[in-house]
Amino acid sequence: MLKRVLKKLHDAGCLNHIVLVGSWASYFYGLYFKSHDYRPLIRTSDIDFLIPNPRNVAPDLDLNLGRVFEELDFVKHFDRSGLIKYESKSLTIEFLVPEIGRGSGGPIKVKGLNITAQPLRFLNMLSEDLLVVQYEGMRIKVPDPVAYAFYKLIVSGRRFKKDKKAKDYDTAIDLIRFLKKQGMSRNITSYFNSLPKPWQKKVSSILEGANNLEILENA
Repeated sequence: MLKRVLKKLHDAGCLNHIVLVGSWASYFYGLYFKSHDYRPLIRTSDIDFLIPNPRNVAPDLDLNLGRVFEELDFVKHFDRSGLIKYESKSLTIEFLVPEIGRGSGGPIKVKGLNITAQPLRFLNMLSEDLLVVQYEGMRIKVPDPVAYAFYKLIVSGRRFKKDKKAKDYDTAIDLIRFLKKQGMSRNITSYFNSLPKPWQKKVSSILEGANNLEILENA
């Protein structure tokens, strides 16, 4: 089903404006590096797309993504906040944007795509450097894997549910270990050092709490 969703978005001319994030991004890292050593088990029914710059999506683009998803048997789901998700029997599609400032907490409308998107903290980490993966004749944008790993670490420290906290943490650690094997230790060190000091402390605290601070050593 993911391939069908991406193909529909490709045909609609939408892929240039969105970034595939969440668990499915991990799948595309394995494809990009052409490695059998990194094949994460995808255990989610969610497909999350990030819109890095919603204001830069031209209003005259006027794509009707709701109709695109209806053609794939998705239906609109309205939650109390006003956010619209698209649900099928097996998948849920949601759009996200980086939260600016303190944020209002409410969804915003992206006129050019005719959708609503949920602002979330730290998503700017996933929009600054992007990786383009060739997939079935399409160009799929995913976050830089180093940035994604540190994002997952930071988010894990904000989770309340133990299972989601553990899932985010394990995703980050597995990805960092894989990237080090790919010769990207300097990239990891450089990215960590580029983070704001409070974020560095947060990452170090999370790793130290899990007795895994050494993963940043020799990086």
